[in-house]
Amino acid sequence: LRKKIASWEADLRMIREYENIGKELSDEYSDYISHYFDMLNGKFMKPAFLDDKRDEFLNDHVMTNYMAQIYGNTTILNELYQEKTIAIDSLIKLIDNSKP
Repeated sequence: LRKKIASWEADLRMIREYENIGKELSDEYSDYISHYFDMLNGKFMKPAFLDDKRDEFLNDHVMTNYMAQIYGNTTILNELYQEKTIAIDSLIKLIDNSKP
């Protein structure tokens, strides 16, 4: 039990770091793609792409790299969350089994 609790803080620190990386990537991506979209149109359920920017957007390698980085970070975070869920479940079982 002590061993599991001791590793808890380190595990959470790593998860928080990946969450921060994900937020930064998403913010950078959002800023980067803003020149492709008319955000006001999107709010009114109209096509959000600026007329002449759709093809340029789909062929933009920087945008593709952002998407790949966001996907990779999200995949890692998902795995860390699943591992932490298993750890929580095993910790709960350990505590439940130690009750008198």
